[in-house]
Formats: sequence, C-alpha cells, structure tokens
Amino acid sequence: LFFMAVFSKSPLLFCFIVKLFEWVGCDLESFVTASLRGFATDKGDSPAYIRQLLTLIRRRNSLTNLELIFRRLSTYDGRIVSKRIKRCCDVAALIRKEAPNVIIPGQHAERHLYWLFPIIA
Repeated sequence: LFFMAVFSKSPLLFCFIVKLFEWVGCDLESFVTASLRGFATDKGDSPAYIRQLLTLIRRRNSLTNLELIFRRLSTYDGRIVSKRIKRCCDVAALIRKEAPNVIIPGQHAERHLYWLFPIIA
C-alpha cells in the first residue's frame, strides 16, 4: 500500500499501474479497497475473530504514520535537534529565573529532546 501511495503521486506511474492491472485481469478498485481495509471481512462476528481483528489493528501502522516516519528519518539532522535542545534549555533557565512558580514537567529527566515543552503555570 505504501508503494501505491508513492505511485499515485505520479500520474504516469499511476497510469502504468492501472494498465498493468487491466493487462493481468485484476480489478484495481477491489485491490485498493482490500489494501485499505487490510483485514479479511468474511469471518463473521465471532468473539475470537473480533479479538484477533483488534490485535491486528493495534499492530498496523497507518500509511500517514509510515510516511511521517519515513520523512522524519530521511531528513533527520542532528544539528537541528542540538539547536532545539539548547534553545529550550535557555528558555527553561529563563523561566526558572523570571517565573519560579512555573513548573516545567520533565525538567529533571536524564535525557530530554524537547519535542514538547510543557509548562504548568
């Protein structure tokens, strides 16, 4: 499915996929629908199947999540992280100096990357 999303961004590649499915004799719409659903639907409503389905759903990443992870990993720059950590440490020091009643959760953590900078005022 990830490759389908990549190919769909290029009209030429998408056209190639459509023609390939037609040539092979497969129904592209059924394939895409089944891929998006990701799980069989002909097993009924048995409790065992529902438990299994919930387990599979918990393990399955969404395409959007996978694209985000791919983008983050392919564009990772350690210098940006270092700059963010330095900037947040400076802000935390300023808050501790100028507003000592403000609480910064996680400020005593052994390692902090500052993806979030929560405060309690």
